[in-house]
Amino acid sequence: MYICVDFDGTCVEHVYPSVGKSVGAEKWLSLFVNHDAKLILWTMRSGLQLDEAVAWFSNKGIPLYGINENPSQYSWTSS
Repeated sequence: MYICVDFDGTCVEHVYPSVGKSVGAEKWLSLFVNHDAKLILWTMRSGLQLDEAVAWFSNKGIPLYGINENPSQYSWTSS
């Protein structure tokens, strides 16, 4: 199972460009990963702001399968 997840307003409070306070999503994201879901961060963030969002997942011990793309998609389509 692949789960695409937005960051601002979904994982943290929406205070872009800063990283907001957690809204408790990490409990559920970890549960999904522990049940073999692959998380794809799907966000409009870029540059330093994207790096901060990726770091949030890393600091919470939540692995990301992809960032704004499904890495395995290229094995079956070029779109």
